[in-house]
Amino acid sequence: MPRIQYAAARAMYQLTSSEAATQYSDRLIHALSGDELQLRRAALADLGAIGCLPAAEAIAQTLAENSLKLIALKGLLEKQLEQTPLPDLSAGAIKVMALMDELL
Repeated sequence: MPRIQYAAARAMYQLTSSEAATQYSDRLIHALSGDELQLRRAALADLGAIGCLPAAEAIAQTLAENSLKLIALKGLLEKQLEQTPLPDLSAGAIKVMALMDELL
């Protein structure tokens, strides 16, 4: 049942405005501290897919495989790069890359 809730939170995040979307991303961020590894993995995938920058630190510190954390952070980075014209990098993109470096 929690996986369905996470998928619903992901969908609602993508469908709502940025102010209202926070409640849905917060649910997924909170899921990263759960007891079950499979549910943490699902939350990582969902947060990476939506590119939720406020989740970056929580993703990097989650008790899960570094490879999955890197994949989720890659999703955040891609979202940041879409929002900032190259060659400039946003502060968020730089933060995500630093977190990725720490995991390597």
